[in-house]
Parts: sequence; structure tokens; C-alpha cells
Amino acid sequence: MKVLILSCSTGEGHNSAALALKEEFQKRKINVVMKDALSFGNQKSSHIVKTFFNNVAIKTPSIFGVMYKAGKIISNPIIKSPVYLANLTYAQNMLKYIKNNKIDCIICTHLFPMEALTYLKRKNKLQAKTYAVLTDYTAIPFIEETELDYYFIPSEKLIKEFANKKIPITKLIPLGIPVNSKFNIKKSKDESRTQLNLPLDKKIILIMTGGIGCGNIILMLNELLLKIDNNTIILVLVGKNKKLKNDISNYFDKKKIIPIPFTKEVSLYMDACDVLLSKPGGLSSTEAAVKNVALIHTLPIPGCETENALFFSNQNMSIKVSDIDTLASQTIKLLNSKEKIKSIKENQRENINAFATSNIVDYILKN
Repeated sequence: MKVLILSCSTGEGHNSAALALKEEFQKRKINVVMKDALSFGNQKSSHIVKTFFNNVAIKTPSIFGVMYKAGKIISNPIIKSPVYLANLTYAQNMLKYIKNNKIDCIICTHLFPMEALTYLKRKNKLQAKTYAVLTDYTAIPFIEETELDYYFIPSEKLIKEFANKKIPITKLIPLGIPVNSKFNIKKSKDESRTQLNLPLDKKIILIMTGGIGCGNIILMLNELLLKIDNNTIILVLVGKNKKLKNDISNYFDKKKIIPIPFTKEVSLYMDACDVLLSKPGGLSSTEAAVKNVALIHTLPIPGCETENALFFSNQNMSIKVSDIDTLASQTIKLLNSKEKIKSIKENQRENINAFATSNIVDYILKN
């Protein structure tokens, strides 16, 4: 059996889910390869897509929100969108790779390759079994254009929403969002802090900004500094945003606020913290719930992140806030409320499948 996992580098979540699945297949000695779908197309256009997404998401999230709303308006199962047409440009190159490498099973963690594979299936050119892995807690715009064999969705509570998008219920498999197996390993606060060289006697607020370092973090930190006491420190995972790291280092007391550049130790930092502030990406939110951390969602990039925050807060798995001042006050309130922390963690355990990665691979292998 040969497995191809297709992702796209417009945000780290899609790649993280793909990598989690890849590692699970490798553990089982299954022949698997992971590729960026856009790598089958023109290298210049691929670079433009990635740069455009990252710049809009970081610098002008309001514009990104307008684009998302426009996508929902024009999205329908009959008239094909520019997104669908754009992904046809590399479909033949993708097909050639699939045939030359005798791929039996294809898994997509991003809409772009789902669109390309749909075109190939409609032309009866594709024999491999196809799977979609949705990494947000909503039916994203244009998903109704796709026609894959199965769709792994984050929760059974979303079945109706996907069915309303004309995805057959028989194709919907609500097993959850795949995360790396290391998030299933829980270490004590003392153990994780010792390993990360963090103080054992202080409360720690951890802020996650996503792989590209989104959000108005400086303003958020200013508000938090007005409310925290001397027994509290703030760690900021700045991702690959070097400017944000430099701004934090230059503007704030290094003993109170510590910027952390892109790290593979996110799981360990989650174990070390008392409260986590995270942008509501589908993957990062799932990682936090699997790790079972008291979670506050920071202001989202309008679009899927808005829906993710809403889903989590509706299930009482996180606290959703509407502005930075409220974010700061809710953070301090949660930091000092053992009962609320306990409640959030209980609801996370009840609503999130911590073993989605292995369950998805099990399902695929049985098929």
C-alpha cells in the first residue's frame, strides 16, 4: 500500500495535521509520502499564493475576513469557483505523479488538493481512494465543490452543517482532527518547567500566536501587564515572526515577558503553563484540548478561526473574548479560578477525541 498526503503551506495547521498522519503511517511501516499540493504547479504562482496568504493574515486580517465572507456568498455546488478553476492548473502533473508512483490512497488536509482531486475523479482518471481531513470546526467555503470518497470531520456535532453543504452523510466520518502523538503525553508542571528552565514558583501565562505569529500581541501584552502581579510571567510563542520577537525583546521587561521563537516543544510549554492564550486555529485549539489546558481564545483572524472559537466556547472548552481589554481581565480571572479551569478541562475531555490520528489511520487501513 502506498499513501500520499497532500497539504499546503498557507498556515502551519494543515501541515501539522498532515505530519501527524504521516508519522502514524510510518509507525505502522506503511509506505507514505507527504507533499505540498502547490509543488505540482508553477513554482512562481505557488510562492505568490503562500506570500499573499501570510501577508494578508498578519497585516490585514479584516481584509481576510471580507474574503472569507465573499467566499461563503459565492460558494455553491453548481457554479464552480475561481478556487476550483485555479487548482485545475496542476491537476495533470499531480495525476502523473500518482500514476508513476502507484499511489493507492490519497489524504488531503487542505482544500486546494481536494479541488484538484475532484476534477480528476470527475474525469474518471483517478483510481486511488481519496480522503479529506478537515482541520477547522466548520464546513469551510467551497467544500461543497469537492467529491472525495470520505471526509474526516472534527465532531459529530458538525454533521448537519456539512450535510447542508451537500456532502453525503455516508461520507462523513466524525473522528476528530489529527494531532501529533506527543500531545497525548502529559508531564507535570514541575517536570516540564525544569526541562524548559522555567521558574517553579510562578504562575505562567502562555500565549500562542500561530506558526506565522498573528495578532496584535503588543497591545495584548500592554493590557496584561496592567493586571498581572509580580508572581506571574508571560511566555509568547512568536512562531517565525522575527519582528514580533524583536519588538517584545525591545519593549518589555525580559523577566516578565519572554518571547520564544519557533519551537518544536509546544507540547512541553503547554504542560508548563497555568493558562493558555491561543489564536483559535483548528489544529492549535485541538492540540490544547488534547493536552487538556485551561484555554482562552485570543481575537481570531475573521473566518474559520471565528467559527473555531465559537464551537469551543459553545461546548465550554474555552473562553471566547471580543476585545483585548476583556481578554486581559478574563485571563486573570481564569488564572485564579480552580473551578473554571476544572470545568474547561472536563469539557475538553468529553468533546475532543484525543486519539483521532490513530483512529483515522485505522479507518483508512480497514478500507
